[in-house]
This record gives sequence, structure tokens and C-alpha cells, in this order.
Amino acid sequence: MPPDYLLPLRPAAVWAACLAILVAGLSLTSCRSDAADKGTRTGDADPAIPPAEEDFEESRHKWGYIDRSGRVVIKAAYDEARSFSEGMAVVRKKGRWGYINRSGELAIPLQFQAAWSFSEGLGRVMTYEDKAGFVNARGEWVIQPIWDEAGDFHNSRSRVRSEHLYGYIDKKGQLAIPAEYEEAAPAFCNGYAKVSRREQYGLIDTAGAVVLPILFENVFPFAEGLARVKQDGLYGFFSTEGKAVIPPQFLSAGDFAEGRAPVQNDWGYGLIDTKGRFVVEPQYDYIWYANEGRWGIELNGLFGMIDETGDIILPPELDQLYSFAESMAPYQLGDFWGYIDIDGNILSPPQYALAWSFREGLARVAAYQGIIFINRNGEETIGPKFLDARDFCEGLALIQIKRF
Repeated sequence: MPPDYLLPLRPAAVWAACLAILVAGLSLTSCRSDAADKGTRTGDADPAIPPAEEDFEESRHKWGYIDRSGRVVIKAAYDEARSFSEGMAVVRKKGRWGYINRSGELAIPLQFQAAWSFSEGLGRVMTYEDKAGFVNARGEWVIQPIWDEAGDFHNSRSRVRSEHLYGYIDKKGQLAIPAEYEEAAPAFCNGYAKVSRREQYGLIDTAGAVVLPILFENVFPFAEGLARVKQDGLYGFFSTEGKAVIPPQFLSAGDFAEGRAPVQNDWGYGLIDTKGRFVVEPQYDYIWYANEGRWGIELNGLFGMIDETGDIILPPELDQLYSFAESMAPYQLGDFWGYIDIDGNILSPPQYALAWSFREGLARVAAYQGIIFINRNGEETIGPKFLDARDFCEGLALIQIKRF
């Protein structure tokens, strides 16, 4: 399933003009991490390093920010920008990147080859010498740019690469975990990270201690005390003590959430409890955790929803269904999109060309006249004033204004 900022669409002819305007700008990230809603799959790679400064051209249409009333509060003056994170936003003019604060002031000058959103008080940047380091909100170097590659801080650790091997640094820039792994997860999740040697995988904690030995075909960080592993082509679950609580026996599996995990055998997907017992018998083509106590189901190419006991809340009759955010989920029926709540009630009928998840009480949708924002009652709160727009983060949303 693609990320929630680019929902799949079977376009009808009436929307062709609208979609032509939208296509070029729909790949910017939204407020949260862009994990795929269905199955919560994520990639390990950062966006590609940007081209050399001279390869950038000034954008004709500029980016700025609006508040929840739709008023432009930070002038559209940037060729590219990102959503706010920890009170700072990454912006670009021509080939140089820097940061602005919520007042729209340039807090850190446009001076970097690349920059990423603040995380745990630090902003990751890349110099024109192709070296990565970290700055604070005043633009001061906290970790000097000496690394070939670095990731954002999570659990007070940042993955770094030295030559061809990966390790993790602390917030002082010291190697807390030596660079000795051929592969390593971009961030710690629930205090654990996947690492690899010789195409085998295990888990380490933030101190670098090996929690699961590096001998599996694949592993995933602990969720609710159990780690999903792949061994001899089958999936099972191990405890933090390294014990096979649920021995590998499934063709596929997902992580535990609220005491349940989706697994697949020869009869399809079902849900098991933490003892490995089926609570929902295998019968579906796919199951994923859709948040807020709900599980999405797929059967014969159609989508619906069940609870943790398997009771059907919404029969599989939708063309697409995404996970819940703020108790609402986008769904597709035919060529168009609408929203449902966690009880399967319709917030809005299928009437939009595209729909995104709710963020801070508002959802971004592509209506016939352009991108608008709606509230939980389905009422339009911000009209189609802008060429493009992004979700609200920290009370502000990115917008692009067309220049004639």
C-alpha cells in the first residue's frame, strides 16, 4: 500500500483537469512518518541526496504556510519546504537549505546542501563536502559534519555510516554502538534496532547489546514484548529473553497490536493471541492493524473492517480502505473517496478524487475545484485557494501559491 499522502485512484474523466494540477506535487511528506497504512511497511532509505546547487532552478510557484483559518501567516517565498517539526521547518531557495521558525523568520541561514526535519532537538544537515552532522535550533554545530551518512535521532541514537559499515552515535556525537554492521535499521523502534552481518539479522538495544542473535533470515523490533522473526522461510515470535514463544510456522505475519497479530497459513490470514492461538480463524486474503482497536480485512479484492474478536464492523465491500487517524479513515468506493469512523459510520459519501488522513482535526481532500480542508463533520473549512497544500503539523500547513 502506498503512503497516505498519495492514495491510489481510478480516475473518472470529470477529474482529469483537477488531477493534472495535483500530480507534480503529491510526494512531499506529511506530519507523521510515512509508513504504509496497510501492513505498516516502511523503507529503510533516506531520500536521495539532492543534486548540486547549480542544478536547482528557482521555482515559479512558491511555498508558504497557512493557519487553521486558511490565512497565510508565512509568506509563500520558498522554492521547496517541509512541514514544521519541533517549531522548525526546512526550507529551500534555489540550491540552498535552511530552517525557519514559526514566526517565519530565518532561524538557520540557507547554507546546506541538504537538511531534514528536527528530531529530538537536533536538525540533520549535509554540507557541500557531502558530510552529515547536526545543528541545534540556533544553528550551532552540536555534532560536527564528519559522517558519510547519518539518520535522524530516535531513542537518543542516530545511525551513521563510516565507509561501508553502520553504527549509532549518541547526542554528543560519540559512537555509542561501533560501526560494525553491514546493515542497520535507520532508527531504533521501541528501544530496539535490526542489524545484519553476512545477510543474517538480529536485534540490538540502545546500549548495543545483542538481544536476539544475528542468525535469522529477518527480524522486526519488539512490539508488546514479542519480536517477529523469519527462520527457514516461516514466521514466528520470540521474547526479549530469546525464547521462541510462538515457533516459526506461518507463511507471513505482522507485529502484535493490542494483544493480536495477523498471520497467514495455507487457508489465509487470521488473528492470533500472544500464546499463538487463533482468535480469528484464517479466512481473509490480508489483515492489518488499522489503529484504534480495528483491523482492516481484504477479501476477493474488496476491503472491510473487524474488531479484535473477529466480529465484522464493515463487510468487505469497499474498493480501498486506509488505517484510522483521529478515529477517521479514508475509503474508496468506485472512483471516489470518502471517510468512515471506527464504527463503520459514513462521515462523507464517496465524492472526492483524493483523500488524506485527518491531522489535527482537519483532512485534506481533492475536490473538483481543487484541494480543500474539511472537518470531522465533512464541512469545508478552507476552500480551494491554493495550487497545492499539505497536512497540518503544529498548527500550520504548507501551501503552494500559483504565480502568473
